[in-house]
Amino acid sequence: MLLAVFLLSTGFLAAAEPSVTVQGVTLDCIGGKRLRTAGVEVFVFPKSALLTRLMDNVTQATDATVLERFNDLIAYVKKTTALAHARTDRSGNFIVRVTGHGRLVIIGYLETEDDPLYWMHAETDTSNRSTVAATLDHCRP
Repeated sequence: MLLAVFLLSTGFLAAAEPSVTVQGVTLDCIGGKRLRTAGVEVFVFPKSALLTRLMDNVTQATDATVLERFNDLIAYVKKTTALAHARTDRSGNFIVRVTGHGRLVIIGYLETEDDPLYWMHAETDTSNRSTVAATLDHCRP
């Protein structure tokens, strides 16, 4: 015990950062019904000004620019190291664990010919929590 206290106080042994479980579901509107979506790629990132700007660029884009801005966002998602990555199961559920961090952005997307702009996102705060819930809703405007 004394050795552990000594190692922590001298910096030789770092205290473990708390981990948070992020549990969520993905939803879509099909035929006027809200249905869960299987196979959605889900990525968890710390909230950043760059990621927020990329998402805003997509949501505020015109018809002429939306596909280019969406491709910029997805390129960022694919090339940036996420805190966690999962794919939704057959019921549209996902669960990941992340270490540390406060504000998180959760992005889900699905490559589909029917809807080339198939993406959804949510934000959550993990401060002082061991589990958070997130709903990624493709139905929302």
